[in-house]
Amino acid sequence: MELVVRSISGINSPLVIRVQDAQPGERVRIHVSAVDAEKQPWSNEQVFHADEHGVVDVATSFPESALWSPPHHCGLLWTMRPDSIGTNDGEAGAFELNGLASVHIHVKARSEEEGWGALVQRTIAREVEECAAPKGCSGFSPNHRAPGVLLLVDTPPATASASAAALAHHGFTVFYCPEIPADRLPELAAEIHEHERVDSELPLALVAQGRSCADAIHLASTHPDLIGPVVAHSPSDVHCDRPGFSAFMKSAVTGHPAKLWDFYQHAHAKATPLDLSGMTGPLLLTAGTDDAVWDSVGMSTNLEKAAREHNIEVFRVEYPAAGHASGYPFCFSGLPATTVIKDHGHRIAVGGDADANGRAAHNSREQVISFLSSAFGISD
Repeated sequence: MELVVRSISGINSPLVIRVQDAQPGERVRIHVSAVDAEKQPWSNEQVFHADEHGVVDVATSFPESALWSPPHHCGLLWTMRPDSIGTNDGEAGAFELNGLASVHIHVKARSEEEGWGALVQRTIAREVEECAAPKGCSGFSPNHRAPGVLLLVDTPPATASASAAALAHHGFTVFYCPEIPADRLPELAAEIHEHERVDSELPLALVAQGRSCADAIHLASTHPDLIGPVVAHSPSDVHCDRPGFSAFMKSAVTGHPAKLWDFYQHAHAKATPLDLSGMTGPLLLTAGTDDAVWDSVGMSTNLEKAAREHNIEVFRVEYPAAGHASGYPFCFSGLPATTVIKDHGHRIAVGGDADANGRAAHNSREQVISFLSSAFGISD
């Protein structure tokens, strides 16, 4: 038996693991493990059956567990879980990253008679460097001026500044600015637009997720001379307040992730709708059909309708069976796919499952890169 891997590859590129020279029909166990930026170990082991040629290829072979279907080269990674006592399989947190630091994955393959091992390095971004950034932000860029992108999140994702680094790999200068007060955004965006690594002849793009989508759309509507393309993952069509302690009381008692659907449904009825009338750039909306936080499908539909009424170029994508916040670059297709996020000390159920959320992240990456590249008139 022989184990074939690609020793170095990008974090979101196909994971190459291939076992050959096994016996046709032989059961082969493939084990993957890694440690995230918070020193949390993650692992997964799945059993596959060699085909008639004695080959197991994770890109085309089904696992016995059927945790993902159809086969996918990143299925083993999506279904990795933290090696933690007391963490239920369906309540895993997210794999933490940090900047440009690579992820190292240990791969083991064994049959009843023999076993092999290898180490795989997954890089965040090549030919990208960290650049000076406004206070509280991180910036990454190619070694030249490029279209500027500002990432807005009110809940820092596990991918953290690696989100900016990964997107910068595709030819953008990207700034990651978590938890920036809304009243500071115009000043911050103007400062970033004049950055030495940003092409100031082009408008700035915004990529936002969840509650921050409202801030992104408001900024684009009120400053159309500064803001062009907007990507809104799992958006709301109203200005939403952050849930208070009462929304998390049941979670605190049971220890299970909080379910916020009822809170946001009630809040939505009293909230102020977003005004898109001033937007001039294109808009990309994405939503998972199993969003457990709020009705992002319905609200993205409302935003699409409003955009068309104002002659805004708009694209809307639904991710089947996926949960809240599966959008790139806040979620990576080459990492464990979670059904729970952390928000200021609280664990929140986002919906979906590892398979659906992983596929959503994979599709979102292609769509975001294509959308931004087209908006800026560059090849992707």
